[in-house]
Amino acid sequence: MSCELEAVDYEGKLVRCSHRNWSRHITFRHRDLEDRQEAVIAALSGPDLVYQSDEYPTRKLHYRKEVLPYPYHQDFLVIVVDYPTDRHTVAHIVTAYRKLPDERKETLIWSKLDAIP
Repeated sequence: MSCELEAVDYEGKLVRCSHRNWSRHITFRHRDLEDRQEAVIAALSGPDLVYQSDEYPTRKLHYRKEVLPYPYHQDFLVIVVDYPTDRHTVAHIVTAYRKLPDERKETLIWSKLDAIP
């Protein structure tokens, strides 16, 4: 399966998104993310917040603000990544979408503010 994008996340783990998932799922459902691969990479490598999914224990949600152009610049770009328990399997992007800054239902596991010495 061809790879649409590849990035190293904030913990140094390799994350991929297949061309099929990018075109048939992410940009098909979220037209505002077409040609926004660089924003996705930025959200993975330098998120503002990372949440653990309460519903799927192998998934993390990476939130990054101000990586999308106007009029979406105040929204969070959310990247949902599945991290398989097999350490030899590469993590993959499940979905990506815009989200207004509001209450989240997941468990916060990392914050950019916590990483600043």
